[in-house]
Amino acid sequence: MTSQYISAIMHTQWLNAMSIARSLKAIAFILGTVATCGYATRAEAIEFNFGFAEGTSDAVVDGFNQAGALWSSVLVDDITVNLDVQYGALNSPSLGRFSPVRVNVGYQNFVSALDADATSVNDPTAIQNLPKSANFDLLVDAELSLLINSTQNNPNGIGSSTPYLDADGDCNNRSIRITRANAKALGLPSTGTQNCAPSAFNTSTSPSDGMIQLNSLFSWDFDRSDGIDADKFDFVGVAAQGIGTALGFISGVDVLDFNAPLTTDEGSFFFNDSQFPFVSSVDLFRFSSDSVAASEQTQAVSVIDWTTGRTVDGQEVDKYFSIDGGQTKIASFSTGIRTGDGQRASSWKADEINGKSIGILEPTPALGEQLEISATDRLLFDVIGYDVAVNQSSGGDGGNDNGGFSGGSDGGDFPDEPVAVPEPTSGLILGLGFAIALKYRQKRKSE
Repeated sequence: MTSQYISAIMHTQWLNAMSIARSLKAIAFILGTVATCGYATRAEAIEFNFGFAEGTSDAVVDGFNQAGALWSSVLVDDITVNLDVQYGALNSPSLGRFSPVRVNVGYQNFVSALDADATSVNDPTAIQNLPKSANFDLLVDAELSLLINSTQNNPNGIGSSTPYLDADGDCNNRSIRITRANAKALGLPSTGTQNCAPSAFNTSTSPSDGMIQLNSLFSWDFDRSDGIDADKFDFVGVAAQGIGTALGFISGVDVLDFNAPLTTDEGSFFFNDSQFPFVSSVDLFRFSSDSVAASEQTQAVSVIDWTTGRTVDGQEVDKYFSIDGGQTKIASFSTGIRTGDGQRASSWKADEINGKSIGILEPTPALGEQLEISATDRLLFDVIGYDVAVNQSSGGDGGNDNGGFSGGSDGGDFPDEPVAVPEPTSGLILGLGFAIALKYRQKRKSE
């Protein structure tokens, strides 16, 4: 890392510290001013077609239908999402396993579809600040730039956790990997679009858009009408988490995290950055102070932080959700099972770390906790291509995301992809274990 780059990072960190008040005001404006928005609510709503195994109990069927209704009350896209559902004993310490079907699309195809689908007052800001490399249309055909680490070709050393700028025009600078449901919402082909990724990335012929498995070995409360029993988990809420994952709340950083390094009987291996064409639609809004500094240094529109979890001077580097190129932090993401905070990057920061629940994709649901779709959830799904209903307030923080913007893994199966990088396709798994035990003890002490 050059001294100029280090200086830029330090300068940006100072600027971030000086602009906390401005950022908080902007966040409040994002999440709380829907009453001034003049967009009309569409009549349609997203529909869910659940495939239940024969003999599934009425309680499970009704629970998933309620979970689908939560999302249908928020998202008004005229699409049908097909999801297979399994409820039974899992050889896992986790509440469930979520496996969305994913496809690769060309980055410019995605941006064009997002622009054509813009409906909310926040969409123009998000689209205007999407990552765009300063090298695009020059000698190096890099459409998006990202900070990355833990790769074979890291200039700071093989597998180094020190980040570097990846803008060399490889496939991971020109292609993103999204869920098929997300593609449907944007009007993109459910088999993906022509891009640089191997064709085998888009070979699924199943009508299903994903699989949700919930573990029957846990005690579940299927009735939310009177709250959640203190010794049970919210079935409808966790089912809604699985749906949210299928809709698109995923991060390809989990793939990098799992392969940093990949450890097998033959040894440990790192991969080149070109072998990670797994940037998701959510990742396009994943930033850090380091990535903002890199953007300023290179004059790119924005640079996302696609690194594994890392610390600086003993402090974890914050990876956060932003729709204005990282200038304003809205909420923190988790940073990875292996190299980060112990939770998948495909989730919000755990509430026992963050101090409060950010949204429905909370990675560590607690006994007695009722899960809700928050304003921050709605804002995220808005900017990745969904149409969000106006004047919705479905619990959580009670705000709304349509206001204007100013200014634990159980191992799972990790099948080899054609580029030889194992992608965790069979489980965006709810990390529990120690976090659940800690929450339960804290709850009992307070009673």
